[in-house]
Amino acid sequence: MNLKVLLHVSLSVVALQACVDTSPIVVNESKDASVQPDAGTVAACLACVTGDGAPCRAAYDGCVAAPKCVDFIECAFELHCFALLALEDRIRCGEPCLRRFSIGSTDPAIGPILLLNTCSQTSCGKECVIE
Repeated sequence: MNLKVLLHVSLSVVALQACVDTSPIVVNESKDASVQPDAGTVAACLACVTGDGAPCRAAYDGCVAAPKCVDFIECAFELHCFALLALEDRIRCGEPCLRRFSIGSTDPAIGPILLLNTCSQTSCGKECVIE
């Protein structure tokens, strides 16, 4: 291999290493101790999201049609993610569920999950969100 090719390959490897962040991401999978809704709040939120004729029922039906979406929603309810107000907090809370069910950014469940999340904040906010 000539020196010019070797230099080009070496510089390319160094440039790629500078662009890739390989540091580990630490996610606390425990429930947020500051958000512990009571059973009545969880039941009211669940009814608003999944109940017949409920404000979010259409979004929930779309979720039922997408593989892995209902599994994610059940997991998110278990972790009390719907009780959180800020989208960033909800995403952080739901990350263990995304990993558990191998849901990535291109998964067909993402669209229905996002629609249901939005509905739970807007139409079911008083039933779900603890401020």
